[in-house]
Amino acid sequence: MVKLRELIRAKGQRRLVIFLLVVIGVFLGTPVLAAEDPDELYRLGRFAEAEKIYADSDMDNPKDLRYRYNRGCANYQGADYKGATASFSSVLRRAKDSRTKVKAAYNLGNTAFKQGDFASAATHYKKAISIDPTREPR
Repeated sequence: MVKLRELIRAKGQRRLVIFLLVVIGVFLGTPVLAAEDPDELYRLGRFAEAEKIYADSDMDNPKDLRYRYNRGCANYQGADYKGATASFSSVLRRAKDSRTKVKAAYNLGNTAFKQGDFASAATHYKKAISIDPTREPR
C-alpha cells in the first residue's frame, strides 16, 4: 500500500514537472522566436528592437536597401525622426528603382511633417510625385 501511494505521488509530480516545462517553453519560447525576426518585432510594436536588428542586417548587407528602408520605418514608428530621416535619405540617394525612391521620398515627407517642418514635407512629397507621377508610395 505504501509503495502504491509513492508511485501515485511520483507520477503526479512527473506530470506537474512536464506541465510546467511545457508552459514555460510556450511563454519563454515565443519572445525568443520574435527576437530573431525583426518583421515580427515590428508587427508587435517593438520598434526599437526591430530597428536594432534591421541596423545589424544593414551593416551585414549594405547593398540590400530593404534593411535600411525597414530601419527607417522602425525609427519612424518609434518616433526617432532623426534616424528615420537618415535612413530614408540614404535609400533615396542609393535606390535604382523608382518604386523604392517614391517610397523613400514619401516617407521623408511624412517624417518632416511629424516634426512640423511642413515646407520640407511638401518638398519631399513633390519629389515623390516627380519620380513617378503614376505610382502610389505603398
